[in-house]
Amino acid sequence: MKLILVLLFPVLLVVGSWYTPWSRPQGTITVSGEAKQQIDNQIARFNVSVSQTDKDKQTAVEAVNAEMDKIIKAVKAFGIESKDLTTQNVSVYETAEPEILIYPPRPRSGEKEWQASNSLEIILREVDQASALTDLLQGFPLAQVSGPSFSLDNASDNDTELLTQAVEPGSSQTSKTVTVVFELK
Repeated sequence: MKLILVLLFPVLLVVGSWYTPWSRPQGTITVSGEAKQQIDNQIARFNVSVSQTDKDKQTAVEAVNAEMDKIIKAVKAFGIESKDLTTQNVSVYETAEPEILIYPPRPRSGEKEWQASNSLEIILREVDQASALTDLLQGFPLAQVSGPSFSLDNASDNDTELLTQAVEPGSSQTSKTVTVVFELK
């Protein structure tokens, strides 16, 4: 009798673990699909920096501000809205005269200079005008221009559309797998 219980107990443990609530198969529905879309660039980003060095702090700051004001006025006249202009960085700091290693050494004046800089991000929504805006920005002597960098304005709108196309019923790219598991109680 003990031998039967000893042999039966492990069998009951194995069978009992098979029917635990967490091991029951769940019903699943899987839908997979594919959609592709080519979208033209929607915006072009430009970064414009202006910097000036002078022995007088105020003179350096005023030169940078005057040049940046000219750039902003020109860009607005070009058709860029204020909401598409963002100041990225403003910096004013004192610098020491750089040491130049030559022989015989020159005496250093010890004078310090002030470096002022300002940078502006410009978003151009009419990407076909990128070349014209580049030409305009290159006309400012103190400006350093980088860009254009083309991109989408709002990629999440396109993601939703692509997802809808990918799982749309009747699409030749959509395959559907439906698995339903019935449980006996």
